[in-house]
Amino acid sequence: MTVETLPLDEFNVQKCRGCSRTLPLSEFSPHREMRLGVLKTCKRCMSEKAMQWADNNQERVLDSHLRRRFGITLEDYNRLLEAQDGVCAICGKPPTVYSAPGGRRRQGRQVRPRLVVDHDHETGKVRGLLCVLCNRGIGLLQDSPDIIRRALTYLDGK
Repeated sequence: MTVETLPLDEFNVQKCRGCSRTLPLSEFSPHREMRLGVLKTCKRCMSEKAMQWADNNQERVLDSHLRRRFGITLEDYNRLLEAQDGVCAICGKPPTVYSAPGGRRRQGRQVRPRLVVDHDHETGKVRGLLCVLCNRGIGLLQDSPDIIRRALTYLDGK
């Protein structure tokens, strides 16, 4: 007598409420209270929904980021920006959209150019707003006035 195995594959899938695709349960985020132990919307649809919300609420997202990371509000940021006439505190150029190779891409999404908050890594004190390149430059020079002076001397040819 042979024992037939039941086709259990049909029990390891679920139809997404967002895109209506039938996907394996691994494509859904876990959730203890749901019947199958996963949410009813796939990870891809959830991600797209979150990105759409973030795009529609850019000021709230930025304000939250600034509060968490630097202890300032969006209002504080805008005051700094106005005090600097909207340009980088080092090179004096307005912000541009810049993405390094391998950086996070926002394909098809609106990206507003912004100056980044420069801060002292030891004290956490905000120093000003810089363009991405100037911020990376001083970071690569270890935020060290001595190294930056030696780099300046080198560039001057002395």
